[in-house]
Amino acid sequence: AVNKELEGKLNKDKPESHKERREREKKERITEKVREKEKAERKEIEKKLEEIRREKMTEYDKAYEEVSDIINSLYTRLKRFFLPERHPKWRKGYSSGQRLDLEKAMQAEADPRYLEKIWERKTIPSKKNYLFSILVDLSASMNDYGKDPTKLKETFKTVVILSEVLDKLGIDFEVIGFSTAFLNDVKKYKNFSGKFGRLTQEDRKRMVEILHDVKSNAFTPTSTATAYASKELQKQAKQIGSKYNFLINLTDGKPNRTSIEDPEEQRKTKEAIEEAQGLGQKLIGIGIGKPDQIYYVKDFYKASIIEEDVKKLPEAFADLLEDMIRHPEKY
Repeated sequence: AVNKELEGKLNKDKPESHKERREREKKERITEKVREKEKAERKEIEKKLEEIRREKMTEYDKAYEEVSDIINSLYTRLKRFFLPERHPKWRKGYSSGQRLDLEKAMQAEADPRYLEKIWERKTIPSKKNYLFSILVDLSASMNDYGKDPTKLKETFKTVVILSEVLDKLGIDFEVIGFSTAFLNDVKKYKNFSGKFGRLTQEDRKRMVEILHDVKSNAFTPTSTATAYASKELQKQAKQIGSKYNFLINLTDGKPNRTSIEDPEEQRKTKEAIEEAQGLGQKLIGIGIGKPDQIYYVKDFYKASIIEEDVKKLPEAFADLLEDMIRHPEKY
């Protein structure tokens, strides 16, 4: 007994016996089988939960899931100039303040006029108010006259991207669909909500209707829609005191009420665009589809993007917006 007791203490590296090895390997096999069974059960549960989740998802949720990476990327890009850092910064040119501007103080020794400008103050940059009106072309060509909904789905994804990014930025916006199938040519999917309006679940639910509102005999009344959206934008801008107002038109074809070539509707559209620009609004035409079919967008809008692939649109949109904010005189 003493021998057996001391054996383990005196020889810690003693190899296991055949019996001990067989028992250990048996336990390991049982443990591995239990682990594999639990793993398979977890996978099955996860699969069922995912099926339930997908069943409960709205068309908006599914579109959001597809473009969530684009939304985050665009938000990160745009917040640099829509949400400038609000840390206090030193500003020069004051008659009193917390810190002396040595350069101006030296100039003041030679010229007393600089005495009114020799101090610096810490100031917090103010947040500017922006407003966006998003027009969505819902004419028959958007789903290829009922033959192919691809273009309409891609346009809807673009609406989701813009809506979610503007919401993240805290910028108020409205979404308006237009076609000759609607009463007075327009339909509101989201209203302006006020100075700090947010995107609600009701708004998202209503916007899903965009996917189902294209009629086979509907034309593209861009002039009426532009005039209407411009009026709504101007009214909201006056209410909150916004000087930075954007009107975006997502479209795939020429303005028309009768045939594809409708000179009268195109003339009225140009007039509506010019009138909106006269109010200080910045208009952006986004042509979605094949370039040879939407080239006209560049003729109508000073600021325009032509893109067939919605995944490439956010980067182009961010570039354009940044340029418009930095160089407003060009637009």
